[in-house]
Amino acid sequence: MAKQTALSDPRTQVCLGEPGPCQSCRRTAPILLSPRALSASVLPLQTGTMHVFKPKKSNSEIMTQLLTPIIALDGHAGAGKSTVAGEVAQRLGFWHVNTGLFYRALTWKVLQTGLAPENQPQIEALSRQVQIQVKEDASGQQHVWLDGKEISHEIRTPEINRNISLISAYAGVREAITHQLRHIEHPQGIIMDGRDIGTVVFPHATLKVFLTASVEERARRQYQDAQAQGQEISLEELKQAIARRDRMDSERSVAPLRQAEDAVRVDSTGLSPEMVIRQILDLWAQHAISVKAP
Repeated sequence: MAKQTALSDPRTQVCLGEPGPCQSCRRTAPILLSPRALSASVLPLQTGTMHVFKPKKSNSEIMTQLLTPIIALDGHAGAGKSTVAGEVAQRLGFWHVNTGLFYRALTWKVLQTGLAPENQPQIEALSRQVQIQVKEDASGQQHVWLDGKEISHEIRTPEINRNISLISAYAGVREAITHQLRHIEHPQGIIMDGRDIGTVVFPHATLKVFLTASVEERARRQYQDAQAQGQEISLEELKQAIARRDRMDSERSVAPLRQAEDAVRVDSTGLSPEMVIRQILDLWAQHAISVKAP
């Protein structure tokens, strides 16, 4: 397997090749533990592995949040969280964790195995058996692997979009993935995007941002992406799908989508990605100033 680096700054690069010392970059690749290996040690529920992943006792989770700089980026589907988070991570030297990729990968596996999306018990059992890995190349592009197969393109389909909210709402699925996310570390810091990062996964995050945009704006963006990929879907269908997903995400009983009380709301409607990125970087700079102030 080719060696890969996560960040362009050599001071913060992390080797993602085979475990052990890398002869070319002189860094040590993290060991990606399997669900079985982890469950045999300290973590009872595992869905896979992602980046630097250190099993710890549960009583250390709050200390991890307090000692590691964390930007929690929550918001609606299609608001541009992953695009913005990836660029902010590059500029700050942080590690970008796109939590939606975990749920997309699991949803793909559910559909591939022929399970009905309503079959909660078997889906929760499946989430404890599969191994999911997300790797970042030198350009910052994230690649998703499930049980040794790359599925980066397969998880970006309308069928996945229609089923992900239901599957990701199951308590057992969220428990398994949330437990993993709380143990991801990076020496410089982490920016994690999702639906419940600032409210459930990292309630003690250093900075919380809630990113949103109008339904029309998000449908337009997804329509352009679909056109570029040769997918045939109408703008009106996308609007209805986005509105339906917003409703499901907000009304689900487990970890519903909501803005944390201490989060800063950023509306990206009509804004370019660069404008949103600058807003978040400014918020981080303001936080740094406030921390240093006597």
